[in-house]
Amino acid sequence: MKQRGFFQCGHSKNGFKLFVCEGCHDVRKVPYWCKGRFCTTCSLGESEEWSRLLMEDVLQVNHRHVIFTIDEGLRDIFLLHRHLLKPLMDEAARLISDFFGKKAKVKPGIIAGLHTFGSRVNFNPHVHMLVTMGGITKKGEWKGYDFIPLLPTACAYFWTIMQITLMNSGHCVRAGVDS
Repeated sequence: MKQRGFFQCGHSKNGFKLFVCEGCHDVRKVPYWCKGRFCTTCSLGESEEWSRLLMEDVLQVNHRHVIFTIDEGLRDIFLLHRHLLKPLMDEAARLISDFFGKKAKVKPGIIAGLHTFGSRVNFNPHVHMLVTMGGITKKGEWKGYDFIPLLPTACAYFWTIMQITLMNSGHCVRAGVDS
């Protein structure tokens, strides 16, 4: 399985290139890399390049990193019905957008990414978002708004309702049976 290759990434027992200096005859073993997207070593360069390109495109304003997670009791449903993950990410972005629309009357900038595994390589879907602290008004002007409530207290109710609504909307299951 390719995903497990990163555990052995960079070990010379999995193969290597041998370099010998023609001048001093110093010998170096350079191990092969897995080149997997799950590997934190191999994907680091791609991640850094993506970040560099992204910096050229984002507004030069304050941003916040926001994470929406799924309750542990609901993870099996999303594991069985992975087609719900994209709507889940969309709903997380909509929740933030609606908050800014109601509180500051602006449309914020949001970059969202879905992670399906946690640090222990367990199924733990969660949405990471980079959110501008402010947004564009209906007149097309920038307006700062430097506040997002603590999600466990202020948004948890709406996030829970959204997850249940999404599952019951005909996209998912009731008592483990497709609807």
